[in-house]
Parts: sequence; structure tokens; C-alpha cells
Amino acid sequence: GTAKAAVDVLREKGEKVGVLRLRMFRPFPTKEIVEAVKNAKAVVVFEKCRSFGAPSNPLALELRTALYDLEKRPMVVDFVIGLGGRDCPPTTIVEGYEKTKEYLKKGKAPLFETLGVRK
Repeated sequence: GTAKAAVDVLREKGEKVGVLRLRMFRPFPTKEIVEAVKNAKAVVVFEKCRSFGAPSNPLALELRTALYDLEKRPMVVDFVIGLGGRDCPPTTIVEGYEKTKEYLKKGKAPLFETLGVRK
């Protein structure tokens, strides 16, 4: 899919990236996700929904909870994409990756950010 195409482009540039595809939300696969990302510096979440009234969005909230007890926790960066049925080309994923690198340098990321919407 789109994320895999973006990862292929980033890997060709020498970046250490991967894709984790969630096949079910409940029960949340905490153990499997923790095992897959325990050595990552950051985990980037791309969601196609916005949870109004919540501090973040559903998948990012679950992921932050799953990683909470890790001694060396990766930064979780949440991007909302594809709102209103907008297309999400691989360039949107690459843009999120580049922003995540900036957030890692700063040591802080926003709770969520939207990508690919008109401003």
C-alpha cells in the first residue's frame, strides 16, 4: 500500500524505517506491538480519523498506553491524513517522516497534527 511505497523510497535513501500494519483494534495487540517497536526511536501513526474531545486520536492513544511502561519509550507521533476522503500519496507519508525527524531533534512532538489538508 501507500505506507509500504513510502518506506521503500525512504529505505532507498538509507533511512532505517519499517511498516507495522494493524489488523485488529480489539483486543489491542499490546504485546506484539511492544515487541515490534521496542528499539525504535519513534513510532509514527497515520490515522484517517479525528477524535474530537479527546487529547489525541484512537490509535495513537492506544499505542501511547501500550508503550507507557517501557523504560526506553519511543516517541509517538500522530498524523491525521485523508480527511474528507482526500487522497494520501506516499509523499504524505514521507512528509510525516521528515517532520518526525525534526520532532526527535527537538525532543517533543505535538499530540497530533494534520497532513494533506488545505489551509
